[in-house]
Amino acid sequence: MTPKPLTLYTKIVSPLLLIFLPIGFYYFYIATIVENAPFWDDFELIRTFLEHQKSDSLWEQFKILISQHNEHRILLVRLFMLFYSWFFAEINFARLTTIGNLFLLWALFIFLKNQHKFTSNLWVCIPVSFLIFNIQFWESGICFSYSIQNFGSFTLALASIYCIANNDSWKSFFLSQVLLFFSVFTMANGFIAAIVVVVLFLFTGRKQKAIVSGSILGLMLFLYFSDYYSIHSPKEPLNPFRLVKYIFVFLGSGFTMGYPKLKVFAAIIGAMVLVFYCICLWQVKKKRIDVFLFAALSFLIGSAVAASIGRYNFGSDQALASRYTFFSLMTISTVYLLLIQTVSSKLLKFIVPSATFVAVTICCLSYNNLYDGVRHTSFDRLLGLEWWSISGQGLPYEHKERASSYMKQFTNAGFFRVEKSILETQAKNCELSFNKYPIKQQMEFAIDQLEGSLEYALIQGWTFPKSSKKAFKNFCIGLQANNEIFLLKNAQVRKRFDIVKHFGEKELLNSGFFLVIDKSLLQKGKEYQIILFGKLNETIFTQILDNHSIKN
Repeated sequence: MTPKPLTLYTKIVSPLLLIFLPIGFYYFYIATIVENAPFWDDFELIRTFLEHQKSDSLWEQFKILISQHNEHRILLVRLFMLFYSWFFAEINFARLTTIGNLFLLWALFIFLKNQHKFTSNLWVCIPVSFLIFNIQFWESGICFSYSIQNFGSFTLALASIYCIANNDSWKSFFLSQVLLFFSVFTMANGFIAAIVVVVLFLFTGRKQKAIVSGSILGLMLFLYFSDYYSIHSPKEPLNPFRLVKYIFVFLGSGFTMGYPKLKVFAAIIGAMVLVFYCICLWQVKKKRIDVFLFAALSFLIGSAVAASIGRYNFGSDQALASRYTFFSLMTISTVYLLLIQTVSSKLLKFIVPSATFVAVTICCLSYNNLYDGVRHTSFDRLLGLEWWSISGQGLPYEHKERASSYMKQFTNAGFFRVEKSILETQAKNCELSFNKYPIKQQMEFAIDQLEGSLEYALIQGWTFPKSSKKAFKNFCIGLQANNEIFLLKNAQVRKRFDIVKHFGEKELLNSGFFLVIDKSLLQKGKEYQIILFGKLNETIFTQILDNHSIKN
């Protein structure tokens, strides 16, 4: 019997639209800000990639692929980079990051497929979509190595648990072990999933598979910790109360929505999650709840404990880092799905709308608080990459000299090219007449960066008139020496979302500037004072930077 149009719309079309709404918005947002530029750990990834390319030994190449990176071994990340270079003869970090973000779709599919065993009501799945596709974990969303490592390792662990929780065949068993191997050798948290799998076999009475799985786990432990060196050795003994606080914050950090002041609230949510887990532990013994979801929750809570111990010396604020917020939001999603399986139909009518409201609120407030800041951070690495391409300096990485060395080798080998056109900049002509218009020295300004090399100098910052709080229609930078002013016509406009947010003025979006100065045009031995010039509404504004100068 064909369903009525109204029933089809209310039960299928409407919930599906709401499920795909955050998905579409998330991927559109990521696509508009992710750039073809390395970020943070990507530079170390470039180093091992170059070593792999230079090696002729298959064994050495394998050792490089599974070599240690911090406390993890990031096999999957390196394989993605390697396969992409084989297919396209280059590396595009933007596309690889987008591929990494696709793991989120797989994770959502696993949750929805498992939920379909209990109900065909799509409305109950809407909160999960809004929680998973959220920019609170933006570090993973815009960084290639983080996206593959965090999203990939978690999803593979989730898939491996799903395989053995819903199928008792040996085919599913071996598929699960393969997924676990890649999860473990992409992020150390995968070991927790491997332990959960062994316990799950024992709990369900599959002792033979538990023995085989335990043996494989032992082999992975041996291989993983061969030639392993400690990264973060505790500087002080573990304080149980401080550690518990860290775990609470880690589990509830998804409720901070990018606001660090909500850390106490996050800790309360985390405590509630652990109380709920203890209740589920009692229920699962009586086989009243879904084994897969309980196992997934065990993996997530185990990850929280492991991360809290590993990052103990950094303090509980580290639990609010966006790359860890991903695990919190996944935990909250799992708790929600377990909750709706244990309540009555009457309570379900109250919980689903309430959870939807909370999930949508979390998603919207996260975008409201983080939207411009994440765009600004993504744009920052372009400026660093642009400056590196000219001077070999300025990369957004703690070891700039090493990063510059990696990038030079990487670029010279033909795997990467700097795309200057990707900068959201526009050259401005500096047609300023000092005689025609009055001059006023009333500029708000700040210099964010002033760096120099033997051949070039870079200056970037922001400025606007004090009187109007509008971006200049015409802007340039001048250098003064011996009472002569040289106007530099290649100053570029930079979009400053952070300035818009700070001052609450949308018209300040183009108030940033970025300029690379060729020192060969300057006289040697002279020191040049920097002067800002701007034109707005037929008025010329100037600002002498007393504390900033360029010397050739």
